[in-house]
Amino acid sequence: MIKISISVFEDVRIVKTLISMFLFLTTSLTAQELKFSGNWKYSLQDTALYSKASYNDSNWHELDSLFWKDDDKKTENRTLWIRKSIIIPSKLKEALVSTGELVLSMGRIEQSDQTFLNGKLIGSTESGNISRDYVVNFEDIKWDQENSIAIRIGHWGKFSMSRIPALRVYDKFPNCE
Repeated sequence: MIKISISVFEDVRIVKTLISMFLFLTTSLTAQELKFSGNWKYSLQDTALYSKASYNDSNWHELDSLFWKDDDKKTENRTLWIRKSIIIPSKLKEALVSTGELVLSMGRIEQSDQTFLNGKLIGSTESGNISRDYVVNFEDIKWDQENSIAIRIGHWGKFSMSRIPALRVYDKFPNCE
């Protein structure tokens, strides 16, 4: 009879190897990334007009980080809108055409969200514990021009994002179309 025994040391080594392989695969699948750092604009009012690409948000307040808390308990409705104008360069278009999928990746948002690109709803999530990764359609992007990202957030007195939003081009796995 053959007796197989795996020590704790071997278990840890196997787990570390698997984690390393996972990290390698996930980082090697990302061809290019465009982060949207810097200030975002926000409003505590709630209207569907805020999702429109043409909406003028010049009088909105600015957030210097993707965190907001209602310390004064002033907000009666539990909705916060944030917006940012971005230029998406055509070099990302070339990568997208040659490699695969374009995803708006935002991490977790406290709490629910509806996310719009140039006035079109690209995704929504009702839970604060789920990472947001919304596929962006090629046709919805204005290449080398101003694009608008608007996010309607339902909150319970505070809002945060777990990472800086970014557009990521992912390589497709071979034969997985």
